Amino acid sequence: MKATVFEAGEERRPSLLPAARPRYLLCEPRYFAVVDELNPWMDRSVQPSPDCVAAEWTGLVRTVESLGADVDVMRGVSGLPDLVFTRDACIPLDGSYVRARFRCPERRAEADHVAAWLRRHGREPADLEPAQDAYLEGGDVCVFGPHVLAGWGFRSSRAGHAALADRLDVTVHSLRLVDPRFYHLDMCVCPLDGRHALVAPEMLDRAARRLLSDLVPEPIELCRAEALSFCANAIVVDGCVVMSQCPPRLRHVLAEHGFEVRCAPVAEFRKAGGAVSCLTLPLNRSTRPAA
Repeated sequence: MKATVFEAGEERRPSLLPAARPRYLLCEPRYFAVVDELNPWMDRSVQPSPDCVAAEWTGLVRTVESLGADVDVMRGVSGLPDLVFTRDACIPLDGSYVRARFRCPERRAEADHVAAWLRRHGREPADLEPAQDAYLEGGDVCVFGPHVLAGWGFRSSRAGHAALADRLDVTVHSLRLVDPRFYHLDMCVCPLDGRHALVAPEMLDRAARRLLSDLVPEPIELCRAEALSFCANAIVVDGCVVMSQCPPRLRHVLAEHGFEVRCAPVAEFRKAGGAVSCLTLPLNRSTRPAA
């Protein structure tokens, strides 16, 4: 089924597909608005256009599907305008699903709704073990090859990283974020394949930059303007980088490294501090090599 469900208000149920095929969960944006000011991008006096929101979200769905990925859709929930940023509410990894623990009270119910969607579709999400200051949001976790990377400093905590490592029995590499505009790791780091990653080094502390230089053989560094354009808040589907916009320099550099770029503009969602990565929860993300 290729038609979106934003107009119909019905959930799209997952189909049986090979495990290696990318699959994302998105939430219809009928209730999306800037209600709170939880990050430096949010301003209640600057509201997104509902018509533009619908067009951008539908365009993102069609772009992701056109690249061969599967898209599942959950209903929006009145009173949860940021539920559209499904990435934040859950940490999927190697067949396990861990509920996020939000620092901001305004967003905590989002984890409940994404967990309920997972249960309805045969997946049982796990909770982090309770610990003081153990906050962890999905936007702060990414996978580079066999490595689990996690950001901290604004929304997530190192205690949250430790809780994730205990829950999934994995090693978590902690990276400290230093710019409040880049409050999640997926705003300044985007793994592309087993050798390359987009990195905005100015948004990370010295230890984090050093760690990434050890783990990533060929980082592609973003300049400040590219980072501020949300270029790292992207996903990769079959070697194609999907981002909201791509300046000419970066497009050229990515092409030199063998990557195609597909732009799916989501400027209205940037008014709440989110872009392509934030809007897409990768349901079958893995640290294991493809069979």
